[in-house]
Amino acid sequence: MQLSELKITLLHIAIDVLDKCGLKLVPEGVLERAYRIHVPSGDMKYKSFWIRDAAMMAESGLIDIEELYDWIDFICRYGQNGSNVKNLQYGLSVPPWSIPDHINYDTGAVFYPGTYSSSDDQGNGRFGLFPPHDNAYYFIDMIYKFYIQAGVMTSQDVLSKPICGTSPLERAKKAFTAYNIDEMTDLCMSELPGFTVDWGFCDTIVKSGLLLFPSLLRMRAARQLSEMTEICGLDDDARFYHDKNKKLQQSIIQTFFTDEGWLLSATEQCRQPDVWGTVFAVWAGVLTGEKLNKTLRVLAEAYETGMVSTDGYIRHIPKGYDFSLKTSWEIAGTDHNTERHINEYQDGAYWATPTG
Repeated sequence: MQLSELKITLLHIAIDVLDKCGLKLVPEGVLERAYRIHVPSGDMKYKSFWIRDAAMMAESGLIDIEELYDWIDFICRYGQNGSNVKNLQYGLSVPPWSIPDHINYDTGAVFYPGTYSSSDDQGNGRFGLFPPHDNAYYFIDMIYKFYIQAGVMTSQDVLSKPICGTSPLERAKKAFTAYNIDEMTDLCMSELPGFTVDWGFCDTIVKSGLLLFPSLLRMRAARQLSEMTEICGLDDDARFYHDKNKKLQQSIIQTFFTDEGWLLSATEQCRQPDVWGTVFAVWAGVLTGEKLNKTLRVLAEAYETGMVSTDGYIRHIPKGYDFSLKTSWEIAGTDHNTERHINEYQDGAYWATPTG
């Protein structure tokens, strides 16, 4: 099969999958407004709108701008926390302007993994005492995808138009302020015992110290905010986020890069090579020069020798770097396994999310 034919085949597969994952949602009591959304599975087994999964689908460029705006409006109107801390049961806390993990079809915002409850009982701390880091940055990425597809003129108007009193761009800026950010490096962090999940595809893993993957998302979000604030005429903001992007890039390299070429997932607990994070760092343009070449070499060798993949599915940690015979990560909340079609993909098994 020629490369052009392969691209067309993959495009049709992507369109078919996305078609099966789409639905129209009319929230109860909001009869005048129907939302087009996409959910994580074609069999509709996940009864909620997941922010990170939707943002990843938008990477395809196959979600039209009208639906992208539906997502943004839905999150702004029903998902994002307001200006006050929201205290939940069992010591859980939702900081101001946090973005939820997912939003139920009844518009209830759920800030923690592992539950569909949007009440004050959203878990007992098993998934951290704060919401996962990543959704704030996936929300910004979602808005950025709208801007890229809609163009400058449309975006200037839409991004500046208030939704429930605050525009999407202002909400994105507030989401970026986030929580649990190290002042010196500007990197995302997690402190024990009240840890913070770094991102959704490691939500059963307990990490501490400075965190790689959400810091990569934060760096990308700074770059995106710099561009969007500039097109909206906010030059001071644009310079601020430009400087943040540069600082985060330097901090990521200085903090996580190893002599082997891998990037570490965290600096304290779970201080281990992160395959997904290392690949994402390459894709996000963090590495340059000899560091980039070293990382590309170690990734190529690991892939060719079966250290990180099976049937195209990718492991979180390269074989040979497991913490012990019983666990891949240092602290994991799922059973250790080396198969690919199981729920325990987060601790030693394989998954398709980073395959592309």
